[in-house]
Amino acid sequence: MIALAPSAWAANPAIVSLTDPELDTMRGRFIAADNRVLYFGVEMITQWHTPDGDMQGGLTIGIDRARGTPTVSFQPTVSIEGTPRASGSAGRDISGTGGDSRGVRQQIQVAGNDNRAHNGFEVVLQPYNGDSGQATQSGNTVQVLRQDGAVVASGLTGNGQSAGVTMQLGQSTAQQLIQGRGGANQLIRLSGDGQMIQNQLRLVVGTGRTQTMSRQDLHQQVARSLANLRGNN
Repeated sequence: MIALAPSAWAANPAIVSLTDPELDTMRGRFIAADNRVLYFGVEMITQWHTPDGDMQGGLTIGIDRARGTPTVSFQPTVSIEGTPRASGSAGRDISGTGGDSRGVRQQIQVAGNDNRAHNGFEVVLQPYNGDSGQATQSGNTVQVLRQDGAVVASGLTGNGQSAGVTMQLGQSTAQQLIQGRGGANQLIRLSGDGQMIQNQLRLVVGTGRTQTMSRQDLHQQVARSLANLRGNN
């Protein structure tokens, strides 16, 4: 709930009180008028633990618009420790595909015992402080590491139409993808025993610092934004 001062209502007579059903149908967001998005980043990491070894893949992409011309930073990482094996997967069917979608799609399929699987997704809106994030420019668009049937890949795929992390071990797959058409996919298909897979994807939006404004001015900006959402001007 947002409490508006009487002066905010007076500044825009188109504002009227809304019922709960009306509020339930409204969708939108509010950013102060003197603010703008200066940085957009994607941070993803996939961790896969097996009784015989571990795999990890990460990808960080940043787009910094603070200096007018956008600059892109990019860093894929891959690692395998020990000797991960697809133990206990024989005879178990986890067929299926992650599919293609808009928005956020999360899918988990598990066939086995004593397993843990998790897809985590987070959106962070924060003031831009001049630091475009942890990504650094990388000379490689894709990094792939293979070892005894285990595969970890991170980077751009489909001629740059998507970016993500993919892991394969036997029939099992763990994947995170950001697609150019606006979709974010997180997929875990796990066939085996005693394994743990965790997908974590984080979107970071950095906004420019707003000018100092009074509480009354802020209330009026919020009031006008609410009126625009409802379609009254």
